[in-house]
Amino acid sequence: MAELEEKKVGRALAQQEGCPVVMSEGKLCDRPLSDGSRGLDPRHVCLMHTRNPAKDVGAFQKEFERILEAAENGVADFREFFFPAVNCRDREFTAQCIFANVTFSGAVDFGSARFKRGANFTNATFVGSAEFSKAAFSQAAEFDGATFMEDVYFRRVTFSGAAAFNGSVFNKSADFGSARFMNVAYFMKQTFTQVVYFSGVTFTQDAYFSGTKFAEEANFAKATFDTNAGFDGAAFMKKADFSGSKFALLADFSHARFLGAVEFQETGFRRDDEGIPGPVFCSAELEKPDAVVFYKTYLGQALFNNCDVSKVAFLMVEWRERKGNRKRMVFEEEMDLRHAAAATIKCRDGAIDGRDFPVINELYQRLTKNYDDRKDYWTAGDFHYGEMEMKRLAMPPRRQTQSGLIQKMPGDELWNLVKTWRHKNFSLLAWYKYASNYGESYVRPIAVLLIVLAVFTMLFPWAGLELNENLSHSNSTVAAPQAPPPVGTSELSYKHFKDFIRAYPGRKWGAPAAFFGNSLMTVLSVAGFQKELKYEPTYPWGRALALLELLLTSTLIALFLLAVRRQFRR
Repeated sequence: MAELEEKKVGRALAQQEGCPVVMSEGKLCDRPLSDGSRGLDPRHVCLMHTRNPAKDVGAFQKEFERILEAAENGVADFREFFFPAVNCRDREFTAQCIFANVTFSGAVDFGSARFKRGANFTNATFVGSAEFSKAAFSQAAEFDGATFMEDVYFRRVTFSGAAAFNGSVFNKSADFGSARFMNVAYFMKQTFTQVVYFSGVTFTQDAYFSGTKFAEEANFAKATFDTNAGFDGAAFMKKADFSGSKFALLADFSHARFLGAVEFQETGFRRDDEGIPGPVFCSAELEKPDAVVFYKTYLGQALFNNCDVSKVAFLMVEWRERKGNRKRMVFEEEMDLRHAAAATIKCRDGAIDGRDFPVINELYQRLTKNYDDRKDYWTAGDFHYGEMEMKRLAMPPRRQTQSGLIQKMPGDELWNLVKTWRHKNFSLLAWYKYASNYGESYVRPIAVLLIVLAVFTMLFPWAGLELNENLSHSNSTVAAPQAPPPVGTSELSYKHFKDFIRAYPGRKWGAPAAFFGNSLMTVLSVAGFQKELKYEPTYPWGRALALLELLLTSTLIALFLLAVRRQFRR
């Protein structure tokens, strides 16, 4: 049946004497054939469709006006027309204008024109310059697949309906300065061969530049994005300027390529209490990271995972603050994992924590290196804290078979839960955090040291302390007759506490103070590696406590010195 229909159409075309070009809705043009078309066009066509540059421009314009007048508020169909120079400045088009697949062989001027029912320029070719400045599109403006051979101007254009430029090609400069997009704007998978200006543009609805190539400078300075902006997969071959721009919601630069300088100076990004990201630079490629500048902007809801930010210039930027200690942190730790942008930080093996902490840890390492290299050690310390937190929170590795696949055993989930809880709270990293905030605090190890000394002061009398009868004195010390110890003070222990109290009659607080004071002196002597002790820990529990105390106090003193060294380094 299909073959039969094709034969019928072929016979009809062979018999017809009008223009064979198929217009909108499948209708034939059927205008009288032009003698000037012979030998210049692939097939014999009418005056409106012939590519003959010497055709009658007056007759062409007369037919153009007739079509518009006949259409009124309907459809004016100019599909595949071959236009000479066009001057429609300040004109009002009440009909829906279809310029699909047309060729404008000369300069085009639609400046200040008003398209009341929209305009379709799909796959149109603009050989000369195209002027649309201050034009107004009340409904959809379709430029998908259009090719602009010369400069094009869309300055201060108002797009009240959807604006579509998907797959279009701009071979020369394009200027959209101060244009207003009141509906969705599509600029996906298109090419800007020369410089393009979107400075001062307002996007009231979503704007999509996904997969678009900017071969020269892309200027978005002071542009306003009231909703979402999609630059995912875009390629910025030269300078990209977003200085002074405002992104109210999502600004998606994931997988984008920045091969030149990039400026985000005083750029406004999303800032609220929701777990939804603002700027997303996940897996973005920075060819010249030292030429990427973020200046005086908020990055508390920015995502940078899988992006090398080790050399990016973060100047006077504001990061997210960690609850509790107000250290700087990245948004990857707190963002809502239900958001689509969280796919890159979700744990692949279904871990209980939900986040891929090693990925976030890698980001912290790059930020730490960045600020260390710039000698901003305070900020580097905050990100070092985050780096250690990610190591502490990371899931312990699961059992694997020889083939490298994860082996799931009965009770695996419960076992992994236990391992995770133990790793978070009782690993060496956990104790490192408790003792010194991963070396970022010199106050905490001193505080913990005082607590340890107090605890062992109370514990030694439980194990027992014996008076050292053979205590030797330094040769430099002047010998003096020593009074014998009071009765009942030869052993410090809770079971002989009353005997010690009775050895100091008439002293209400002196005896308890002496009891715990001697215990404290023993604790301090052990911590100070002193061998000659007035009261020695008894064997075996006292000696065991002394060894444990020596280990803890030595560690805390080392952590204190390490933290002090980090502070002096800063």
